[in-house]
This record gives sequence, C-alpha cells and structure tokens, in this order.
Amino acid sequence: MIKILKYIIATTIGILFIISCNSGGGDNTTNILGCTNPLACNFNALANIDDNTCSYPEESYDCNDECIAEIDECGICNGDGIPDGLCDCDGNTLDCANECGGTSVEDCAGICDSDTSNDTVVDCAGECDGASIYDCIDSDKDGIFDCVQQISEICNCPTGIYDCAGVCDGNLELDCDNICGGSAVLDDCGVCDGNNTNQDCAGVCFGDAVVDDCGVCSEGTTGLIFNADQDCAGTCTGNALEDNCGTCDVDPDNDCVEDCDGIWGGLAIEDECGICNGDNSSCSTSNAMSLSLNTNYNDFINNYDQNVSEFMNNMSLLANCDYSKIEVLSIEEIRTTGIIINFRFINTTSAEDYLEQLIVLNEEEISEAINIEVLEISETICDITTEDIDNDTICDSVDDCIGSYDGCGVCEGPGINNLGCCNDDCFESELPSTGISNHMLLPSSLSAVLQNNDIIGVFDLYGNRDNSCFSEPGVVLVGSNTWEGNDMIVNLTESIDHCSIYLGARTAGYIPGNTMEIKIYRPSDNTYYNTNITFSIGSNTFGEGFYQVEDLTLEDPSQ
Repeated sequence: MIKILKYIIATTIGILFIISCNSGGGDNTTNILGCTNPLACNFNALANIDDNTCSYPEESYDCNDECIAEIDECGICNGDGIPDGLCDCDGNTLDCANECGGTSVEDCAGICDSDTSNDTVVDCAGECDGASIYDCIDSDKDGIFDCVQQISEICNCPTGIYDCAGVCDGNLELDCDNICGGSAVLDDCGVCDGNNTNQDCAGVCFGDAVVDDCGVCSEGTTGLIFNADQDCAGTCTGNALEDNCGTCDVDPDNDCVEDCDGIWGGLAIEDECGICNGDNSSCSTSNAMSLSLNTNYNDFINNYDQNVSEFMNNMSLLANCDYSKIEVLSIEEIRTTGIIINFRFINTTSAEDYLEQLIVLNEEEISEAINIEVLEISETICDITTEDIDNDTICDSVDDCIGSYDGCGVCEGPGINNLGCCNDDCFESELPSTGISNHMLLPSSLSAVLQNNDIIGVFDLYGNRDNSCFSEPGVVLVGSNTWEGNDMIVNLTESIDHCSIYLGARTAGYIPGNTMEIKIYRPSDNTYYNTNITFSIGSNTFGEGFYQVEDLTLEDPSQ
C-alpha cells in the first residue's frame, strides 16, 4: 500500500508551496505558480509556472511609484513645461500690463488698465470714441439700420420691429414696385402691376392668340384660324357662299353653272346635235320623224304629261337611246280620230343611228311597242299632212318663225346693229309686271356724265322676249327710266318660266344669272351709247336683288 502525505506551507512572501511526498517512490518535481517576468514588479524567482499576474510600473515611474524621469517646471514627471503663449502652469496669459493672469485691457485709444468703465470704444461708423450710433430706421431699405450721429425720435419701440414706413409693429410692406404700402403685385406673367395684360385671349403669357371679328379667340395656341366663322360676305356664322364665278350670296339657286365649254357662268350651250355652241348644222334634219296614231286628240292632250312621257320612254327603248335624247316637237289633230306626233333626236351625234333603228320597223312593230295603233310612218316630219317650208323640222302649223331668226332673235329680222339689237324704239318697250323684280339705284352724282332727259335702258341680251315656250332667247329691255338729275330707281323685271308644265307659258324678262347691259339713249342728239359701269353694291349679273351704280362712263358711239 502506497501512502501519500501532503503538506501546505505558507511563506512570508505570500507564496503558497504545495509539497507532495510520495512515500511510495516516483518523481519528486515541485510546481510553483507566480510571475515569471523579471521586469515585472512582482517577479517570483522561484515560480516555474506563470499565472498571468505580472504587474508593471507607469511610464517614467518605478515599481515603488517613484519618478525616474526629469520633473518639469510645473512639477510634472517627464512633463513639457509651460505651453507656448501662456505665462504660467495654470494657463494664464500676460495682459497689456505684462502681468501674468492680469485683467488689464487696452482700449481703442491705447490706454491699458483693468477698469472697463473708462474704456474708449469704436462707434458704428468705425471711429474710436466716435458719437455715431445705430438708428431704428432703415431709410435706404437695405435691411441694415442706419448709423447716425443722433438717433431718431421715433425709435421708442419696445419690440424693435418696424415696418417699411418706420412704424413700430406696423403692417406696411414694400410692393413689387418697391413702394412702401403700395398695391402693385406681380401678375400671372411675372409683370409688376401688369394686371395680366400680357396674356393673350387664350391665357398664354406673351402669346399670339387674338379675338377675331366674330369674338372668337383664334391663332396662337388655339388651333383656330382668324375669322374662320365668317362667310364670304364677312358675316359671322353667316350662310353666304361664293360660287365659282366669285358671286357671294345666300341664294344657291342663282349660283353660276359651268357651260359646255367648261366656263363657269359662260353662255355656251349644246345645240340640238350635241355640239357645244353649235348651230345645229352638224346633224341632218332627217333626225326627225312623224307618226300618225289612231287615238283621240283631246284624250291624248288631256293627259299630256303622262302620254308624252310614255311615248318618249317607249320610243327610246326601240331606238336603244336615252330617254333625254328624244324631243316631242308638236302634236297635231288629223281627222276626228287621229293625231300626228312629230319628234326628233337631240343633244347627240348618234341621231341618225337611232333613227335607222326605228325606220326599219313597220307600223305593227311600233304599235305594239307604244300600245297605240300606228297608221303611218314618215322619216321627215310634216310629210304626212303638213309642210315645213323653212325645213327647220318644225311643222309650219306650229312654227313660230317660218324662216330664220337673226342674231337678235327676231324672225327674219335685220340682225345686230352697232348697239347690239337696239332699234329706235327699243327704249320704249314696257314689260308687264311678273311680281318678281330687282332694283337699281343711280345716284345724283352721275349728273356729271348724264344729261336731263337721257333714257337709261337695262337689257338682257339672252332674256325671254315673250310668253312663248318655243321662242329663242334674245335681247329684251327689262327696265328703263328717264334721268332728271336726282337719285333714280330703275325696276328690273324677271322672267317666270312655267314651260315645264302642261300648257304652261313663261313671261318676258331677264333670266337670273345672265349678264346685264346698260345703254343710254340721248334724245337731244338722237344718239345711242353703250356704257361701262362700276357698282358699289351688286354686279352686272341679274338676280342679285339690289344694285347701286358708283360710276358710269359712255362709250364713243362711233366705235
């Protein structure tokens, strides 16, 4: 049996020794804990195991807390002494009297003492011992109170807050014109007291939009054209339109039309042969024919429109042509149970082709097509019972002119003279009133050109001369009056046309849209004059309602 004895021995230096005795034999090594660093204040030369308990002295001190470095003038071990700029170790400085920690101060006058009550100071103007002080008024409005020799009497303001007028606690302010208490303000365009006058009508600052003559804000940013709401007469939201001849009015019925020559307002028309401005000579008179029909004349005439329409429609089907190419010239009564119907092909250069398609048919074939018994067929009208002496395809029994019309539309007339179609009595014609008329005002200022008793005549060179639906257009006096030196009105008679209805007629007068001619007859020297007219209202076109002559000149009658 092994017996182990342990002894604990305390030493005077506070080190615990543990001594183990192994009575049974073996290793007799002793472990001693302590500081093993010889530089430490608690170094243990006997310790063989470091227990991290070493302690060391502060810098410049030994383990007995004794200074081992040089002590400075302020008693600090290894200290830096009195800092630069200071005069002692307490942080004091020298005053102006060269006393360390003293309280003497040198004023602006160079006097050094410790009595602040006798110091000389710099005033607000930067002057030593000056008398200038800050006033309570900012007279130049620069935000800084004025430096003055004598303070203002109004400076008795407890709050020290003054408005722009210098009133203590006042409420006046500078406006945008820098006027104290003024009312000027910046408008929406940033202009002082501008009152938005720099805005256009669309509210755009310095914009280009303007109010047009119709009160509409246009141009600029609006996207609207100036005066776009005016019609051609300058009337806002008006209905007047300018036709292709430059005439502006609200009546579409008098708009000029394009003639067959392609001229707007022109007078060219197609002749019966379909030739523009032709004289009917390009197609033969054999483009007409007559049919003798077994039907009662009165029954046929009493239902004229329907019977003629059915006849033209059936004949156009037989001839393979358009309905509008057939014209019924006349209907004559023969015997007691029959009629002769004379017709022709018009407005076409194919009239002979159409006629040939009818001539090859017999009476029975045509009778079946028109539902009326055909008794006789003639290639040339009037060959059945009547004559056509002037060979104009109109039977003499219904022909208004057996012969030819002259250039003035007069049957076998003398033709056009130096005044057109005027003769000695053309200024004396009077047309019956039709209930429709225009009026022309000639002002008294024309007395510089006209003489008293001059007769003013207004003519339509292509008007309706009489009441016949078969008459060709020609020269017609539509109004006249005698000059007496005062303002004068000439009434102009309009033609009324009812030829489109059965047994209709038309009245003589001007045709709306035709060009007027104004001529003067001067009885004092029996001379006729053509004229040149300038209008202040209206133009030289019939149908405009009212005209006012501005100026008038007479052409040389010898030319």
